[in-house]
Amino acid sequence: MKTINELQKEVERLRLKLHAEEKYNNAQLSNLHELAHSKIIKSVYTVWVGGGEVNDHYVNLSEAKDIKQMYLDEGYDDVIIEELILSTK
Repeated sequence: MKTINELQKEVERLRLKLHAEEKYNNAQLSNLHELAHSKIIKSVYTVWVGGGEVNDHYVNLSEAKDIKQMYLDEGYDDVIIEELILSTK
């Protein structure tokens, strides 16, 4: 069984470890924030039916949903919308 002094040291060690992890996570978030501001990021979409891409250019989400619904209405059940993230810089 650990003594009170040993438990206090363990608590302090864990507190310092947690503090270091929080600093690391905050740095990670800061890096992501800087990346988002340094690059313009855009989402585009494509639609897959039966393993084949059915549109010949990337579309916005609304268009992708319309294309998906058109294929579902035709009886296809394996229709997937894929999101692609593009950086413009």
